[in-house]
Amino acid sequence: MSRDSAARPAVLIVGAGIAGAALALDLARRGARVRLVEAAAGPAAGCTGAAFGWLNMLMAPASADAATLAERRAALADWRRLDRDLRGATGLRELPALTWAARPAETRALARRAGARLLTRPAIAARFPQLRRPPALAALEPRSAVVEPERAVRALLTAARAAGACITFGLRAERLVIEAGRVRGIETAAGPIRADHVTLCAGAGSAALLTEAGLPEAAGALRLSPAVRLEFPSGGAGVPDAVISGPGFEIRPGGRAGTRFGFGSGLTGAASASDGPAAGRRAAAAIRAAFAGPLRPGPPAARIGLRPMPAGGAPILGPVAGAEGLGLLFAHPGLILAPRLAARHARAILDDPVRPPLRPPRLTA
Repeated sequence: MSRDSAARPAVLIVGAGIAGAALALDLARRGARVRLVEAAAGPAAGCTGAAFGWLNMLMAPASADAATLAERRAALADWRRLDRDLRGATGLRELPALTWAARPAETRALARRAGARLLTRPAIAARFPQLRRPPALAALEPRSAVVEPERAVRALLTAARAAGACITFGLRAERLVIEAGRVRGIETAAGPIRADHVTLCAGAGSAALLTEAGLPEAAGALRLSPAVRLEFPSGGAGVPDAVISGPGFEIRPGGRAGTRFGFGSGLTGAASASDGPAAGRRAAAAIRAAFAGPLRPGPPAARIGLRPMPAGGAPILGPVAGAEGLGLLFAHPGLILAPRLAARHARAILDDPVRPPLRPPRLTA
């Protein structure tokens, strides 16, 4: 190993979802020696692979303050810059988006948060004639965007490899290596992997590693919420070339020709792949009821994802208290925020100046 490479910090990332991939690319481009390990045989095998892929302001939570909304807008701008930098490899596409809530007052509030335009029923029916029963009021975001999550992760990992990162699939992090109170790496079936810094970006896997390491407070803050993504074969003009989001469902053009992705969130009790068929039927029924067609009959392909939902809502980013050398990236909406949070975390690891985080640091030492 050259003196120059030995002087660069060795950073180990656990998890090849959108957060891990974005962090690997940012660190590698900043000169770190990066190793990423993923238990699955390929990337985006967990919640990222089941993500809907909508980059938007419309779904910002009602509790979001001005600073959080500004950070979300900045994250969307980061995605567009990243896609240009990778020459369109993430699959980002600009699409209009129409959203409404159960009550008009809630729709007005989300339109204010997003800076979106309000449409009344006649205008909605004229612009989106495919809707069976247009709502009385909806918010229109003319320049929303979608990405194909797995394609985006692959693009980030390809660029990270080109910048010098080492990516290994099919290798599970079994436990953290802790020496004198400092995390020095991970144990795997192939032996230990040592590093100057370890960052967990593995969703549910992060919680398991923290629990095994005797860090229950950190693990307890990593909560999960199930959601299902559906893939419909679509038969043509029955569903608009836009993101449509109503109570209980979202739908957008799929990444492959002739497909539509639907999404149903808040699936109480759906916590594993075995729950997919029932959850899929509920969301599919809401989507089919909303449009004149044609979505082909029969159940769509369903994939359950366990979304990261930090306790308290704020992203968890930074060092883990009680475990020097260990970092954590766990956030919702993870897909939207990942590139921005990864850049922030990379600067912190490499001791570059860091701007204030989205929220006061969580679980920091």
